[in-house]
Amino acid sequence: MKAIFLDCALMSISIVLVGSNVQGNELNCGKRQHISKPGTVQTIINGAETTPGQWPWHVAILHYSWPNYQYVCGGTIISKTYVLTAAHCTINRKTKYKQNVNNLHVEAGAHVLFPVYDIPSRQRHSVKSVSSFDNYTWSSHQYDIAILELDSEVNFNQYVQPACVLLEKNLIDKVGTVVGWGLTEFNAESSVLREAQLPVVDTITCLNSDHVAFGPTLKRGMFCAGYTNGTGVCNGDSGGGLLFEVNGVWHLGGIISFTRARDEDKAKCQTIGYAVFSKVHDYLSWIREKTNLKHLIGEGEPINSKICAANNANVTNTDVRKLPIRHCGVYYPNRVYMGQRTRVFEFPWMALLIHASAYWQRVGSLINNRYILTGALPFLPKDVIRARLGEHTIHQTIDCNEDEDCAPPVRDVDIECIIYHPQASRTRYSNDIALVRLAKRVDFDDHIQPICLPVKPILRNMELPRYILAGWGATEEEEESSALRKAIISTFDRAECQMIASNISSANREFITGNQFCSKSTDEPTAALGDNGAPVGYTIKHNGIRFIQFGIVSYHLQYYNGSEYRVYTKVSSYMDWILANIVP
Repeated sequence: MKAIFLDCALMSISIVLVGSNVQGNELNCGKRQHISKPGTVQTIINGAETTPGQWPWHVAILHYSWPNYQYVCGGTIISKTYVLTAAHCTINRKTKYKQNVNNLHVEAGAHVLFPVYDIPSRQRHSVKSVSSFDNYTWSSHQYDIAILELDSEVNFNQYVQPACVLLEKNLIDKVGTVVGWGLTEFNAESSVLREAQLPVVDTITCLNSDHVAFGPTLKRGMFCAGYTNGTGVCNGDSGGGLLFEVNGVWHLGGIISFTRARDEDKAKCQTIGYAVFSKVHDYLSWIREKTNLKHLIGEGEPINSKICAANNANVTNTDVRKLPIRHCGVYYPNRVYMGQRTRVFEFPWMALLIHASAYWQRVGSLINNRYILTGALPFLPKDVIRARLGEHTIHQTIDCNEDEDCAPPVRDVDIECIIYHPQASRTRYSNDIALVRLAKRVDFDDHIQPICLPVKPILRNMELPRYILAGWGATEEEEESSALRKAIISTFDRAECQMIASNISSANREFITGNQFCSKSTDEPTAALGDNGAPVGYTIKHNGIRFIQFGIVSYHLQYYNGSEYRVYTKVSSYMDWILANIVP
């Protein structure tokens, strides 16, 4: 039995509305501006109808497909220009790729969704940009959270207000409220906004209730809420919030993600089990970084960023002896097939950068006893607290080859700080390079060794037709590979890559620079989600046969026909900067 997303489209809206011209002052979050009528609150299935303005932060997310607007999900206003929802709500249902941002719209102040009766209270806003968490994929339920940036400010009034964001970590046994226009007990869409009260249950209780559905899917950053007696959320409620009242103020604590599918109808939700929510608390730093809402500081979060100031590259501090030139990149080349599992000890420089919530955020490469090389964008220094070295198979205690040649245990090392390239651009994805300084020196071992960098002029000038990539990123079968995998990637002309970037969007006209190179994933593997920051390199005759890192996995371009291209940071262009920022 496979769990499904609650993402079924509920209705089409062909009427075109304009934003409300009712002006209002910016008000405090989480407070209603009207007196709601009393009533019993059950669930959205068998649930109670709400009154206009009772949930002023709840919005409808619409996908436009000419000539209609189609309702797909709910969302929650957290400021005048930002809405939180589920990441899968931003996916085109037909192509399974990201929905064109021009076809995404947010309807605030709605109560009766269809037919439209409450036009004066409604505001429709186009979406300027979508930020989904780094590792989210359509095939996965994990990291199911997205931020919609609106292209115009909402007007706060009695029908439209922002919710506060819950900064509390522990939600077990708390009772929250969900609202939505999802399916009712009659398997029909609700045209009127409905509400429900759902208690949060612990993970063990949720797993024991249905291990087949939740065992493979329930992971960090998620929690369960609801009942097992036929009450809960259903299709069309996705992306809406689970809100908690604290001293009369409403706070967003979770985002509806998925529930189990029915045995007899896989397209509809199972109404006798728990629902799973993305836990907003675990994404506070990411939300704050994307929205610049600085008040979102959660429990146990450091207030000061772990960021070191970057030095300028100059001739006085770029001594190549800072890197282990003769004792790096030891590699025994063998044939690399399309996307195959590596052997233990094969890539001993690989590093996992571990999130405060214990899952890994990105990868990098160990370059000496104290530094890891990785990408800069997008990268959250508040979230990453340690590096894991010597890893091969994640969640496996002992890593062994088939001949029972086993590696020593992995080592987790605290991170002292992160050094961004000073010209790293989040909008242009340029200068995507960073150094991670470890809190202490690392002693090398068979499974922990540094990679070589192109320090000599002859290496800096090399541009190869193919490289070897290693990483734990998504595969055809898995959202993340538990075992380290390797593959050959083929590069192609930078001018051609630039032309493709320009064809995808005119805004990409100057994206591909001389400090980058590209690969295409037509009939061969490529970097995937989860490979950000991973090294790409090749074996070169240099002090023997050495594995030299020539690139860092940066970002991808997706063409309208489904073709995907990967862009990599060219390490040789930044050697002076790297050397200038390595200190004892």
